[in-house]
Amino acid sequence: MSRGRIMVNVEQIKVLWKDKLIRKYMLGGVVLFVALFYFLFILIPQFAALAKVSFDINEMTKKIKIVNDKANNIGALENKLKQTKEQYEKESKYFPAQKEITGLLEGFAAVATKSEVKILSITPYDLKPIDKSGGEMKYYREMPIMITAKSGYHQLGNFISNLENEKRIINIEDLQIKYDASSPRMHNVVIMMKTYVSIEDEGKSEKQGKK
Repeated sequence: MSRGRIMVNVEQIKVLWKDKLIRKYMLGGVVLFVALFYFLFILIPQFAALAKVSFDINEMTKKIKIVNDKANNIGALENKLKQTKEQYEKESKYFPAQKEITGLLEGFAAVATKSEVKILSITPYDLKPIDKSGGEMKYYREMPIMITAKSGYHQLGNFISNLENEKRIINIEDLQIKYDASSPRMHNVVIMMKTYVSIEDEGKSEKQGKK
């Protein structure tokens, strides 16, 4: 009976196949099935694989950019460090080391003698801490100095001029002149100035202390 059913089905299919409209629908169904199969099992997996490859490429591109940015930043930092070292080597001669402060003060006294100014006292104050708020590398510290003296106007002018001609960087921040009735030509003078002291020897001392 099963064979008979199969024969009947085949015969029915043959009869239906002869009908152009039905044959058109049957071919369309087969084409639609093939297209749907191709879309579901071939195109979609390929699109998924392509999307994954595209995502991986984007991630790799981002990583490469980060590496390149870091490499460029390292180069910029190296150039900045090189420029800082060159600037330091160029200007360090104008900044005495801490061990040279005594000689610096003695130099002030020598300039005063040369200018005919009578020094009463030279008082160096503690070095100011380094200001790191700006992020700029500093290789010196400020040292305020107060000088009290007896001097006439002309001699005082020579003294200040001679100080400014010294190799060391000196900034005069305040100058007070008080008349002295007991010596009309010699006035009481107070000079507040600041100079700059190299911190290179501080770094060396810290390294030796760590050893």
